[in-house]
Amino acid sequence: MKSLLYMGLILPTLLFSCKKDDNGIGDNPCGEKFTVSITSADLLSCEYKTGTYWVFTDSTDNSTDSIAIRSFKQEFIKDACGNSYETHSFQAYSSKSAELTQYVIAAGGLFKDYDGTSNSGTLLYDDFNTATSKTNYLIEKFDSLYIFDRYYHKVLRIEIGDDPTENHNKSIYFMNSDFGFLGQDIYSGNFLISKKVLIRKQIVR
Repeated sequence: MKSLLYMGLILPTLLFSCKKDDNGIGDNPCGEKFTVSITSADLLSCEYKTGTYWVFTDSTDNSTDSIAIRSFKQEFIKDACGNSYETHSFQAYSSKSAELTQYVIAAGGLFKDYDGTSNSGTLLYDDFNTATSKTNYLIEKFDSLYIFDRYYHKVLRIEIGDDPTENHNKSIYFMNSDFGFLGQDIYSGNFLISKKVLIRKQIVR
């Protein structure tokens, strides 16, 4: 289950080994079980469902791409210790690439999956009020930002110098929770190879 990959991004991975004492009784290294829910109202607003779509124009080649959600799932997943993590995942289809991409919302933010390996998610959005720059992620906040033909409020600009979901090029994502994907710039070295901006959307929650 792909959403299991994101537990390592919510909390540090629980590493343990069971040891037996002299009486052969196994120790429990996990401690008391816990549940991690999505409590941020901002992240809860990112729980987009089937019927949601975004249409982008790319100024580098005058192409158009539409991204549509094909399926979504809400669940609590468990780790090896039985701890539960709330996730909302959805798959989105790109008309340009003809590919499905998996996205997962968890307590740690909205992530984009790329190859199905542990900790492979690329952070695209975090709670606007608490988001801070992290290793490999430069986060800038805009109370208001003009994109295409209108202003959007509370926008995060997340810059990733080595984005594994984009062939390890530099990516800059523009996101807010009200409307989701607002734009993306991709650079190969210092050369801009893609500049997508949102021109039309439909949001279903």
